[in-house]
Amino acid sequence: MPNRRDRMDHIHACDGLRAIALMGVIAFHVWPNKVPGGYFGVNIFFVLAGFFISRKIYYELQWDNQFDLFKYYRKRLMRLYLPLIPLLVAVSLWTYFVQPNVYANVQNSMPSVLLFYNNIYQLMGSHSYFATHGNFQPFMHLWALSLEMQLYLLYPLLILLLQRILGKRWRASGSTLLGLSVLSAVLMAVRYHAGVDPTPIYYSLLCRMFAFTIGGAAAFYYLSTPLAECLQKGISKGIRNLMVVGCLVVIIATYFFMDYQNRFVYQGGMFLYSLLTAFCIILIYPQDLGAARLLSSRFLRSLSQRSYSYYIWQYSLMVLGADWFAFSTTPMAVRHLLHFILLLMIGEVSYRLFERKGMSYPKCSRSLVTAGVLILLLMQINLRPIMAENPSRPITPIPGQVTDEHPQPTTPPRPTSPSENSEEELSSQELKELQNLRLTVIGDSVLDMAADQLKHCLPECTIDAKISRQIRQGVEILKALNAEGKTGDVILISLGTNGDFKEKVLDQYYQLAGEKPLIFLTTVMPDSWEQSVNDKFRRYAATHHGVYVADWYALAKNHPEWFYRDGTHPKPEGVRQLVRLILQELVSSDLAIDNLDTME
Repeated sequence: MPNRRDRMDHIHACDGLRAIALMGVIAFHVWPNKVPGGYFGVNIFFVLAGFFISRKIYYELQWDNQFDLFKYYRKRLMRLYLPLIPLLVAVSLWTYFVQPNVYANVQNSMPSVLLFYNNIYQLMGSHSYFATHGNFQPFMHLWALSLEMQLYLLYPLLILLLQRILGKRWRASGSTLLGLSVLSAVLMAVRYHAGVDPTPIYYSLLCRMFAFTIGGAAAFYYLSTPLAECLQKGISKGIRNLMVVGCLVVIIATYFFMDYQNRFVYQGGMFLYSLLTAFCIILIYPQDLGAARLLSSRFLRSLSQRSYSYYIWQYSLMVLGADWFAFSTTPMAVRHLLHFILLLMIGEVSYRLFERKGMSYPKCSRSLVTAGVLILLLMQINLRPIMAENPSRPITPIPGQVTDEHPQPTTPPRPTSPSENSEEELSSQELKELQNLRLTVIGDSVLDMAADQLKHCLPECTIDAKISRQIRQGVEILKALNAEGKTGDVILISLGTNGDFKEKVLDQYYQLAGEKPLIFLTTVMPDSWEQSVNDKFRRYAATHHGVYVADWYALAKNHPEWFYRDGTHPKPEGVRQLVRLILQELVSSDLAIDNLDTME
């Protein structure tokens, strides 16, 4: 039996897996449409965490017959807090003095980050993790850190309970953990509903714990059985290398093909992905394979060592940068380059000051953390009244919440041309004709902000609008309306703000609309898919009978004063213009009149 020191050696190949997880998560944050499954990297983090925590508990109970729970909690908290506190202080001070429109969001979420309940906080505030606009939440990504800490707190208690019941029957403990994993995956599958924002189950401790417990089960099975010898003696290195490569291909390919709206993701996909990750860990654990040595490369190990600092800083920098460049003409490629350069610099400093192995949490670092906590408390207590009394420090609204306290965009409004101002207002007769029109509207947060005004003008219309909704989700909603016989005489689709899509989705809308007129509303937002989305709407309308386009982009693109700082959600004047555009499209294309005649 190997000695304890040998058993607790660092597994360098797992550093490669951690680096792959980090790259997936960052790529998803930066390019959500090009790497739509990058969020699967979080599952890798959870599986690795469960594996190594279980390994630690196993050896301490096996060799010392005890597990120091207090020491474990203290080290875990210090490990997480030391790099985290500087981030919180830096973002708080920066937003207060430089980007005050984001400051309120930062301060409101601060307690949840410090006390590791950010996932619960976001659920209570109906924040969607998959929203790409309107949620300037620099700490939104820290839901995963909160969930991981919750698992860190509860998991050792569970293992100690199993040890008391089962003793040192580690395979039985592993089987129990695997059973709990299955229950957790089943709960996720049951709670998932197509067309509904999956954030509540994505953030749920009970629905996501299977990745952690699968990692724990893998550790107990591997360490307490001759599994390693069986793998090494029963399967050749060549075959095992191929198996590792196959695992890695699937793990990485998932990043590109498994977006968050896919039903399979929640009904078995994440569970199988976690099992595959655990199997890959078992294969590379002996570190005798060429594939394992590849995962142990200096680059991947270096990236893994800094993964925590990179993770906590990346999303915050991206959100603040998006707000900073909201009305800038700086090319997106340049923005990304600046973002990554800044991330590498800050991440390196954070790693060297607060994470580097061998530091043993020096007194200076602890002092910095203490000072940081005091600064955060003072800002939390003393600056909130200042924010409430000082109208010069505006607050960015959550989509659907309109306030006149928003800053005007830095880009000066372009004078309105006579041609733009010459559009005739709707006549009283036309407005009267619209009163009885049964319009069905399916939209996202942009349309949600205009819902009240549109409902006032069209009392018989039905509006289903929700933050962060993707265009594919609208298909399921329209199917449900058709099945219930609640679809109106004209259908308006106001989606596309939150991501690009394939044109076959429009075919689904066309088929579901049947003989009813179908209107697509073009979108205005600063992301790279703006033109692609709008072009698809226009091409489809040009080639399909009964399909129309209400060109919000053409009307609003030169009016930044109509929008809040995100360049997407309309201010009151923008809402008025948006509703006016929809009504004019109904009248100018005779959609309202034609359908009223049909009704008669």
